[in-house]
Amino acid sequence: MDDNKTFYEQNGYNRDEVIRQFIISFANKYPHINVQAIPQRTITEFLHQPHVVEAGTEKKMDLLQDYIISQDLCEVIK
Repeated sequence: MDDNKTFYEQNGYNRDEVIRQFIISFANKYPHINVQAIPQRTITEFLHQPHVVEAGTEKKMDLLQDYIISQDLCEVIK
């Protein structure tokens, strides 16, 4: 086993890929929000907040939508 890899990487889990897939799903659900304009690090940090980690995927998307709009992080097409 490679000691330089995290437990998740050793077991086939790629956090960055999971985040990318989440962003793609979010973009499909909320096409009026230009989520691609937000740095992935910002989204990752948001998703790792305790109240977000505990939520299911759909709730995470709803929370992220609220966060993006409230913080004016990107253009929202009306």
